[in-house]
Amino acid sequence: MPTKNNSRAARRLSQFGWVAGLLFVCAALGMFVTWRVPGLDLDARTWLVRARGPLPLPDDIAIVAIDEASLARFGRYPWRRSLTAQMLDQLTGAHSKAIALDVLFSEPTNSADDSALAAAIARAGNVVTAAQLSRTESGRVVWLRPLPSIEKIAAGVGHVHVSTEVDGVAGSFLVRQADDQGQAEWAMALEIIRVGEGVNDQSIQELPGAVSIGGQTFPMRTETRTMEIESSHPRNTQRLRASWIPIEYVGPAGSFAPRTFSFADVLDGKVPASAFRGKYVIVGATAAALGDRFTSPFVHIEGPDGQQYGEFVPGVEVLANSLNTLLRGRWYSETPDWLSAVCAALVALLMLGGLSIAQGNQENLKQLAMIVLIGVSILALSYFAFLHWLVFPPIVPCSVSFIFVIPLVLLRRSLVASRELDVQIRQMVHAESWMWPPARETKTDPAALIMQLTNASGVAILRCVSEGKYRVAASSGFPLLTSVTESDRLSIRWPQSSVPNEAGDVFPGKPDEELVHLFRENHDPQAQQMTAWKCPLGDSESPTGFLILLHQKDGRLPLEVLRVSVELANGFIVTLGIRDPGKAEAAKSMRQESWSLWPRGITWKTRMLRSLNQRLLSDSIFVDKSLRSVGDGLLVAGTGGQIVFVNRRAADILGNKQRSLLGSSLLGRLDQPEKTMSETLERLLVDRSTVEREITLGGSSPRHFILRLSPVCENDADRGRDAVVGIVASLSEITKQRELQQMKTEVMALVTHELRTPLTAIQGLSEVLSKFDVDPNRRREMHAAINQEAKRLARMIDEYLDITRLEAGARPLRKTPLRVEPLIERVLLLLDPVAVSRGVPIKCEFEKNLPVVMVDSDLIAQAVTNVIANAIKYSPPGREILVSVWTEGNDLRIEVADKGYGIAPENVKRIFEKFYRVPHGEHTDEPGTGLGLTFVREIMDAHGGYVTVESELGVGSTFILRLPLELKDSHKINGSTDG
Repeated sequence: MPTKNNSRAARRLSQFGWVAGLLFVCAALGMFVTWRVPGLDLDARTWLVRARGPLPLPDDIAIVAIDEASLARFGRYPWRRSLTAQMLDQLTGAHSKAIALDVLFSEPTNSADDSALAAAIARAGNVVTAAQLSRTESGRVVWLRPLPSIEKIAAGVGHVHVSTEVDGVAGSFLVRQADDQGQAEWAMALEIIRVGEGVNDQSIQELPGAVSIGGQTFPMRTETRTMEIESSHPRNTQRLRASWIPIEYVGPAGSFAPRTFSFADVLDGKVPASAFRGKYVIVGATAAALGDRFTSPFVHIEGPDGQQYGEFVPGVEVLANSLNTLLRGRWYSETPDWLSAVCAALVALLMLGGLSIAQGNQENLKQLAMIVLIGVSILALSYFAFLHWLVFPPIVPCSVSFIFVIPLVLLRRSLVASRELDVQIRQMVHAESWMWPPARETKTDPAALIMQLTNASGVAILRCVSEGKYRVAASSGFPLLTSVTESDRLSIRWPQSSVPNEAGDVFPGKPDEELVHLFRENHDPQAQQMTAWKCPLGDSESPTGFLILLHQKDGRLPLEVLRVSVELANGFIVTLGIRDPGKAEAAKSMRQESWSLWPRGITWKTRMLRSLNQRLLSDSIFVDKSLRSVGDGLLVAGTGGQIVFVNRRAADILGNKQRSLLGSSLLGRLDQPEKTMSETLERLLVDRSTVEREITLGGSSPRHFILRLSPVCENDADRGRDAVVGIVASLSEITKQRELQQMKTEVMALVTHELRTPLTAIQGLSEVLSKFDVDPNRRREMHAAINQEAKRLARMIDEYLDITRLEAGARPLRKTPLRVEPLIERVLLLLDPVAVSRGVPIKCEFEKNLPVVMVDSDLIAQAVTNVIANAIKYSPPGREILVSVWTEGNDLRIEVADKGYGIAPENVKRIFEKFYRVPHGEHTDEPGTGLGLTFVREIMDAHGGYVTVESELGVGSTFILRLPLELKDSHKINGSTDG
């Protein structure tokens, strides 16, 4: 028991280690791919955004667009700055919350236009202007800032840079950016909110993981690394950390179209002031000719009209989306790396459990459905987390884990199955070695027996390995040459037609002197005195092997012996399995157990299993055929008593088909009485001993058998302690022996009892006549008595011999078409004198158009005579006897009813026994042998019919003879016959 517990614990530990290793590998692979191929994660996020679709359009953001219509009216951009000043005055009058100029005013134009723009910005008081970093020819990074006059009076300055990911999508904007001089600017979206909230520029503060504007806090993502920048001002060092805020796009390019107004329309006053009142207004270019376009996640999304949006998003819409992200507070949080690894491991664990569950029937279909279900679940849960929890789920590590866990689990399962196959193969090899040893291992080849039968000097049995090529399978006597035994490609020529002998019979072979050299060298002088007989095995047109017999030239081989030898060799070839050249190598390789950690390949296993399967099937079929060919009935039952095997003889004995017997109760089929069943089972299952008893089966013609019941133990070598796994029953018929014994008993009874009475009477009367002088009249009476007893003795012997011949089948039936009416009338005519002398009238009733029956007319006449004679003998004078004939179903019924003394119920069952006579007090002196009714029964049984009797004491008896009607049309027989 400790060994089993340790083994179970070791298996559990190994299983746990495998699962833990699988989860670690899948999680590590998922994180490795995520880190090394960041584009996959970005593609996953893009897919989530597209799957989510457009968001509701904000109503607190408006765009004044420098569009194609404005360019068409005012000409090529840049325009005179006075136009921008006029447009700002329109927005100022509409009381906008804040105005962002997403246009650079870093280069001076004429002083009037610059002054007009500066004055308009000053009047508005809530304008944020744009700044942009630029790299000079010397490589320095400097700000392109608004003109000093504009920057001085503007409410704020913000940079308009966005960060593009590796896939080109403008996915975020930097919170702050600085040039080489350390001058840093906040993002324009943050400056717009600051100006809109009416707080000063010192109110924007960068906190750990967030940026604060007044009382509002906006989360941001930050790198751990920092960079110190010294500005031109003394002792003014700034520490910058790369921080950014992801942009949440409300939709594809043009999503802000309902809130976008043309620059020209605003300038002309065509846009009502309510469109800008209390709103954040962004002024920027949307015309394609002006560039400033970026890629968004919706670049290739399909719209409601079925078209794909291939446009890039204008910079002003990117700024609007950035501002809307801050205003709406839609902050998507990142999944930490450790949590991503845990999710990947959970996916691997879920996949492992799902594939373990999806086994059994239709395993491939179940596993495919499980893979699809888990894959769809991963995507659905990821989408749900993104949509409702505003989390970027770890789709990439989970997907990588999902993809890699499938082949890893299947590989593990394949390795386990492969190792289990190795174990099963070793067990099968071991089982095959003791269950039914192969012929070549137990040396049961018939070569030695053939040599003994034929008196040959040497015998060789060759089996076919390919077309026209043969190998030595067995040999005996004079040894074969080494080159012959080692060769597996012996060429044997054989004609297409068999060779007849002198009598014209097909002779099983022909002489071939060249085959002598299989046993002797060419230069051996004794080879000249020898010849070889070549006999084909199997099909003579395409032999599956050859029997080679080496003998002296002057020797003779009897045809009968040669044919027996050929059959022995042919059976041996069949048991080995013909045309299987790789079988010997396979058997040798099977015994080489594999102790390596890595199991053998599938090709080796397939070859081994095929070879083992062929051998085990061959052995099993041989055993099965052997058991089915046993002359005794053989039945095998399992532990539940249900029959699992039955041979043909047992099915014939029980009168059922083999298939109908399978699964039924063994003891029930053998008609074992319930009162002895427990005793029988106790002897079989507890004592483990063989039960033997005599049983009788069959109805009208019973057959006698010796029944032997034996237990099948798990280990036959120790039947006292091993469990009983089945029961074997054999039925040996002893009907003939019982009949012979019965016949001897009857003969002895006939000689000692029935024959002794008349012989004693004859002996006594003859002694009186020889010793005394008897009166002539008395002498005549004594002579008559001697004659009568002698006749009775002869009649008894004749009847007994007739019955014996019928029982033994020595009296064949001579069936002819017969109409029973003339036959019965003839019998009555013969018995009429007896009936008249006794005063017993006889009446006949025949059904009209009685069919013709196929019977032995002599025997049927004898049977009817015996029955009617008995009725006359035991009927009082004046009592009528009725003989009636009619058809009943498929039988012809002959009924003889008398109104005699009747038979007592206890005697009715014995009236058909030999030598039995019913005791009648009124007619005890009636002559008889007690064989007449027995003869009637045997006659009816021989015809497939039967005889019954119905009797009531003091009322009378009715004897009924039933003859089966054969399927013959009586109308085709011309006339009637009386036999």
